[in-house]
Amino acid sequence: MNKRSLLILLVIIAVSSYGQDIDQKNVPAVVVNAFQLKFASAEHTKWEIEKGEYHVEFELNHKDHDLWLDNAGNIMKHKQELWASEIPGSVIETVRNRCMFFDLNDVERTEEGNKVVYYITYEIDHKDCDIWLDGKGKLLKLMPVWNRQR
Repeated sequence: MNKRSLLILLVIIAVSSYGQDIDQKNVPAVVVNAFQLKFASAEHTKWEIEKGEYHVEFELNHKDHDLWLDNAGNIMKHKQELWASEIPGSVIETVRNRCMFFDLNDVERTEEGNKVVYYITYEIDHKDCDIWLDGKGKLLKLMPVWNRQR
């Protein structure tokens, strides 16, 4: 195999390893039905297939969601934006224990199997921080992001 053919093959493999957009009509009915049963009011859906799993991005109640389903329609992972009022008390308490006064920027909740992780970005004195906490509010990771571009 010459170098050019090898390069073309590598590009094809690299492109195919990322998610590929697909029309909902090309998603198996069992997957679409499972999604629609759980998220009947979803809007602005965009489907992809990634590594044999179906990934759908959608909006529900003015919040962004990402959902991964297997080919039987089982939910593998669900990531969603949250309003500040939806953050569990134990989670916000951990953030407040790290810093009393902060401006909340974004909150995401990810559920994968029985594991729940909250990802929160907040600002202290015009400096951004990222924090990851489990479903009970236990600190998993804290990362100040002092040089983040806005």
